Amino acid sequence: MLRLMALLEPLDAGEVIFKGKRIGVDANNRPVRERALARQRSEIGMVFQRFNLFSHLTVMQNVTLAQRLTRKAGAAEAKARAAEMLDRVGLGSHLHHFPSELSGGQQQRVAIARALVLNPSVMLFDEPTSALDPELVNDVLAVMEQLAADGMTMVVVTHEMGFARRVGTDVALFDQGVLVEQAPPEEFFTNPQQERTRNFLRHIH
Repeated sequence: MLRLMALLEPLDAGEVIFKGKRIGVDANNRPVRERALARQRSEIGMVFQRFNLFSHLTVMQNVTLAQRLTRKAGAAEAKARAAEMLDRVGLGSHLHHFPSELSGGQQQRVAIARALVLNPSVMLFDEPTSALDPELVNDVLAVMEQLAADGMTMVVVTHEMGFARRVGTDVALFDQGVLVEQAPPEEFFTNPQQERTRNFLRHIH
């Protein structure tokens, strides 16, 4: 679902509506060209399970690269924006480190900063803590929680149920590619309507 929303996979059916407009297709429902797709994707940030950082680039270079390539930002502008976002995720003192010198949680926060520098309207997170040691999870969740508090729209695939309950405005359960149930957090966790949801919650609790 996230890959469809990020325009990384073509739709077989249905549509993606973003800011009131269909994206990924033209007025005749044909896929738009790659250049138009790239423009539309630029407003959608995505953070993957694996950090996908370039190992031969420093933290600063990883975060400035997208600005230089997609926004044609000048070096000074890109560095200033990168420093601002890295400071926002708590890594302002790690600008010249390489990914191998960082913990998994720090690398994931760099990946979040890399998405944020493009000033997206929405952020998509694909199980951003699943590859982390348990003691590193909270650092990443804290950054995401602050993003939510700052008003960022986020779609998060996660098994961190406490985070989903605290931060979410809607919680949905998918099973085998099917949407089973969707509801506000308190209703989802305390009064689920579907037996599949009740089974899921019994297992995680």
